[in-house]
Amino acid sequence: MLTDTVRPRVSRETRRLLAAAGLALLALWILARLRFPERPTSPNPVSTMLTQISPPTAFADLAAETARVEQRIRALLSVVTWQPAGEGNPRAFPAWPWRDDLAIAMVPSTGAVAAREGMRAIDPPTGLALFRVSREEAAARTTWTPDGLEMPKYLFAATPAVSRPAVVPVYVSSLTPRRSPAWTTDIWTVPTATALTAGALVFTAAGEWVGITARDNGESVIVPADALVALATQLSHLGTPSGELGVQVQDLDGALAAHSGASAGSGVIVTWVDPRGVAADALDVGDIIETVNGTPTPTTFAWRVRTTRLAAGEKAALKVRRADGLHDATLIAPPASPVRASAALGLTLAPAAGLGSRVTEISASSAADRAGLQVGDIVTMAGDDVEPAPSRVRRAFDDTPEGGAVLLQIARGDAHRLVVLTR
Repeated sequence: MLTDTVRPRVSRETRRLLAAAGLALLALWILARLRFPERPTSPNPVSTMLTQISPPTAFADLAAETARVEQRIRALLSVVTWQPAGEGNPRAFPAWPWRDDLAIAMVPSTGAVAAREGMRAIDPPTGLALFRVSREEAAARTTWTPDGLEMPKYLFAATPAVSRPAVVPVYVSSLTPRRSPAWTTDIWTVPTATALTAGALVFTAAGEWVGITARDNGESVIVPADALVALATQLSHLGTPSGELGVQVQDLDGALAAHSGASAGSGVIVTWVDPRGVAADALDVGDIIETVNGTPTPTTFAWRVRTTRLAAGEKAALKVRRADGLHDATLIAPPASPVRASAALGLTLAPAAGLGSRVTEISASSAADRAGLQVGDIVTMAGDDVEPAPSRVRRAFDDTPEGGAVLLQIARGDAHRLVVLTR
């Protein structure tokens, strides 16, 4: 007798439930692909999807990754010391071993800076410096090739410190390329909130060198490795650094442009010429300098870049606009003069009501400069004189015998500190 085999029937509700679950998984996978387009596809979409919607990386995971990166890059770094103006203790800066005898570092720099012990050369506009290092076999070094600058990423920064630089993770939401007169290739601006310290060496998680963080004309940037190497090569071949040209300039804003008949941003306008300097017979106050050696100088920063990189004896061919038209002028960069210590106070002060005296200007190599005073400091006490007027600060210094010292108390922002002025 034949018996019909009856297969158990699946209820309509069960079929609907299975279909809904399948559609939900497919929708989640599609959403994950849209949310994470940079991740490679997987032959197992369910596994990939579940990974992508899992909780974010825990702090312990990030700390462990940072430790691995630090271990990976420590063998690549050199450490150099530098004492920024106004700071009592030298700081340790990470340096990239560019050659077996020279390392690249970015140090704070304002104005012309003479090379110091252990330093081969320095670029005043940027603070890029070459330091001599011992000839040791360097570990394998690779640089990062940009890919998707607009994509958010975690980078790792070896930061300047009082002792040895530390490695910290830095979240960068995007990098935006832009041009700068200080560099031969694009540099990258970072969002304002990015926690980057100027002078830090930046790496990827794989230990690839990205570049060095810096301030470019007041803006926080990352200078990529290829731009750093290009300037380092230029510095290594630079002759004897030049001295001052004896010219001061300012940006040509709308009002000045309208008065002079020029276009705003077409050059910089001369505000002072040293009567004993090399420009005394070539330039006048009110001249508009449009180019230096054929390169436009639309800002004071561009002028500083072009002129402070001249070697002693090098020519600076200028295009100068005056009321009667465009003229040529040539300056010969003078040799740098040796810097000698001065016994003068070297302070220009203004009254700060209810506080004391505000520092508005500091002369190079003066007692105030050697003591580390900065423009903006407020002298709240000079010797025993509280809230001293500018004349009282000067008298306290003048009344100090040769070789003696006077103690100043100053306010710098929210911090208070003591400074010794040596006569």
